[in-house]
Amino acid sequence: MFDVIFLLNMLNISTFQQHVESIKHLEQENHTLRDLSLSASSGTAASGASDVDPDVARKDRDRHAAKELKLLKHTIEEMELRIETQKQTLATRDESIRKLMDMLQAKG
Repeated sequence: MFDVIFLLNMLNISTFQQHVESIKHLEQENHTLRDLSLSASSGTAASGASDVDPDVARKDRDRHAAKELKLLKHTIEEMELRIETQKQTLATRDESIRKLMDMLQAKG
């Protein structure tokens, strides 16, 4: 009986650590994308075309920045959803393990 409880605890710790690492990784990616989004929206994107009419280059740069910003915002939303899903999965798994532990302790 003790071996089963010990193994469940070890599984719980290992899975928990994996979820925590996944959440940290997703949050870091989210932070990076937010920084990129902020820099794109503040107009820090560099232009590589010096032979082109300045108005055309600006319009092209603005159009490209708008597309990139839209994509970054969508990616951030997806990342936030993935983080929330990971947190919910972790909470559900923890509750299931608690119930299993209670059942095992009630038997023994």
